[in-house]
Amino acid sequence: MTASFNALQHLNAIRAFDAVLRLGSVQAAAAELCVTDGAVSRHIKQLEAAIGMPLFRREHRKLTPTELGLRIGDDIRAGLHRIGQANAKVASANDAAQLVIAAPATFLSRWMIPRQASLQKAIGDRPVLFTTYHGPPTMAPTQVHLFIGVGPVTQLPGYAYAPFMSQTLCVIVEAHMLRKLRADPDWPRKLTRFTPASFPNLWQVWAAQYGTSAVKFDGPEVTLERMNYAIEAVEAGHGYTVVPKQFVQSALTAGRLALAFEGRQNQEVFGVHVPPRYAQSLAVEKTVSWLRAEGGR
Repeated sequence: MTASFNALQHLNAIRAFDAVLRLGSVQAAAAELCVTDGAVSRHIKQLEAAIGMPLFRREHRKLTPTELGLRIGDDIRAGLHRIGQANAKVASANDAAQLVIAAPATFLSRWMIPRQASLQKAIGDRPVLFTTYHGPPTMAPTQVHLFIGVGPVTQLPGYAYAPFMSQTLCVIVEAHMLRKLRADPDWPRKLTRFTPASFPNLWQVWAAQYGTSAVKFDGPEVTLERMNYAIEAVEAGHGYTVVPKQFVQSALTAGRLALAFEGRQNQEVFGVHVPPRYAQSLAVEKTVSWLRAEGGR
């Protein structure tokens, strides 16, 4: 082993080494660490290069630990266990602080905040802070416990991920207005359509996914900053827009809105990412369980 080797400079590689040693294969280690097989193999090679000695013998696609690999394996496992204990203590301390949930603005205002009392009951007395955020969790400028977003199922290295609700897009119109317009098959070309600036290709996505190209949504168009503003304009009877049905379910139930066209469930889902440092937080676990229960209703 080279005299200059410093384990603290190779923690990711050491985690990969420990996972391969415990699980017996690169593939199993990659699955546990939520990275690719190639990333695990590179980490092992980098660690061996830094040490200056092999840690595994490579025989017919099989990795067998060398004597050195076995000797340092127990020490590394014990060290990672102690780090895990430190993480648990940090998570416990965090459970006494404010729980920060980041999500797109319309999701917060239309889905999350109306259910805040139910969430609070699920997690206890811990205070909750909602903050709007539309970017990837890895680029967040502030400390956040849970990131909620919509899109394809996405795994990020080190982040726990849980899909909790499917997305169904629909065209909404104020209920009384739709009853008046039903007799005119050309009404979608006469009313104002609202497009959120945060989702400028919304109508193209609708047409492509739901086969509604025969319906000409080409009346006057107004762009609004957020989807929530478009929903409010429709509720006031000024036109129509496309939204996830989950955002307006209560308005549909109350009869304030009507479905002009309802699509089928699309390939995007609402999901939550949890940063590694909060993975053992009891409040975070309860929140994820609550999201799954509410999303499945």
